Amino acid sequence: MKPRILVAYDFGEPAVHALAWAADLNRTTGGGPIHMVHAVDTRPAVASESPAVIMLPGPSDIAAFERRMREAALAANVEATYEVALRPTTPSAAILDVARRVRAELIVMGSHARRGLERLLLGSVAAHVARGAECPVVTVYHSHIESAPSGNR
Repeated sequence: MKPRILVAYDFGEPAVHALAWAADLNRTTGGGPIHMVHAVDTRPAVASESPAVIMLPGPSDIAAFERRMREAALAANVEATYEVALRPTTPSAAILDVARRVRAELIVMGSHARRGLERLLLGSVAAHVARGAECPVVTVYHSHIESAPSGNR
């Protein structure tokens, strides 16, 4: 099996680990290039009666996102294509749109492992993608907690 892999990449630590996981799978299966996508939320931050000013990334910002994704792929030692998705929708909907368009057979993404009130208020992009995807979704969780050294022996 050589799945067509889409990696949702938000430049956070969980995304770095998700890309490494996808790169390992890709090397194991001998698949083609991984498709990386960074979804930018272009919706106004708050609902208001007055017109909202939306700061969209310009061409130099998009080029910087693509350069950072290329650097991440090089660090993970994997061939990849890169896309910055600007959609007037949620990042999860943009990721699902891209997954359908590139006919992804597997979506890999990091999870911040939000729980409780934080998840209720902020939502979970990974959870929304997993519910809406037409293919399997692997979420890679990376803990920021490092193991403490053992006591004196």
